[in-house]
Amino acid sequence: DDFASVKDIKGAYKKLALQYHPDKNRDKKPDKLREMQDEFEKIQEAYEILSDRATRRQYDRARFDEARAKSQGMNSSFYSQKTNTDSNFWEGGRCGNRR
Repeated sequence: DDFASVKDIKGAYKKLALQYHPDKNRDKKPDKLREMQDEFEKIQEAYEILSDRATRRQYDRARFDEARAKSQGMNSSFYSQKTNTDSNFWEGGRCGNRR
């Protein structure tokens, strides 16, 4: 939801985190468990982005820019391609994977 409150985001995160948490799914087959672990990591990353005001604003701005480009008939791949700066921020910086 584009206008989800912090409370809504936190509630959705808790629900999904419990559903996909590796400790709650130890009885699954190894392949399924790995899929669930990967999904759990994505859920954590999304929560980190959406629960932090500054990173959520940046995320929303990027989505808005891409939507505007599409509506104006521009090639949206220009807006969706990562630059080195984007890559450093999303993958290795504050919101990067923490394994």
